[in-house]
Amino acid sequence: ENRGAIIKEYGKSQPGKLVHDELRRLFADLTGGKAIQNSDVDYYLKRFGKQNDESVTYFLPTTLEGEVVLVPEGVNRYRVGNIELQSRNAILGYHPSKDLDTKVYGISGPKVGDVIEGVDDGDGWVRVRLFLNVITLKELKCVLNSFSRYATVMDASAEVLAKYDATHKGALSRAEVKQLMVDVNSGQDVTDEEVDRVMMHADMTQTGQVEAPEVNEAIVWWHGQVQKQGHCGCFQQ
Repeated sequence: ENRGAIIKEYGKSQPGKLVHDELRRLFADLTGGKAIQNSDVDYYLKRFGKQNDESVTYFLPTTLEGEVVLVPEGVNRYRVGNIELQSRNAILGYHPSKDLDTKVYGISGPKVGDVIEGVDDGDGWVRVRLFLNVITLKELKCVLNSFSRYATVMDASAEVLAKYDATHKGALSRAEVKQLMVDVNSGQDVTDEEVDRVMMHADMTQTGQVEAPEVNEAIVWWHGQVQKQGHCGCFQQ
């Protein structure tokens, strides 16, 4: 395909670039209108994207449910903290406006203990400037090649996640990957070294988990190892 034409057609907000929603729209068109998960778009921006040279402004609440979640630590610096927040996966989400019902896609918020820089607007919100990843013409070829492979197994990958992703985070933890490997191996146990190898092969973004576009790679690679060795407990080099 003419990648320049794709960038021109879909990159409306910033010429020569695809931001999160534009990339999602491209993926939906490439799959004939399938619903594309925001986490999938996040994956490709994280793996292939480059940092944008234009900043965007988002907001973080200073309190949630009456509890302080941004603790001042010097001039325009805040540490994320709150026991209640920790029970909600320890993530404080960014918002495009000063409204808790809004949500920003394409970037994860700061975790408990993280220090962020921003300006307190004095109304319960801290204003933050961020430079998000985008896809340019240079990265688009790799994105299209990777996504075209994922698109053929997207439904099957979703079924695997539905079965093994116990916390519904849209990715498989190391423990969940191990259970998947055991099942592929007809119920036989697997070693920590074997799990490490699968994680090393599949976890392309080095997040410590296997995300949806990586699930099939993990299964195919591990299945190949099982077939090669008859699962003798040692990897083929």
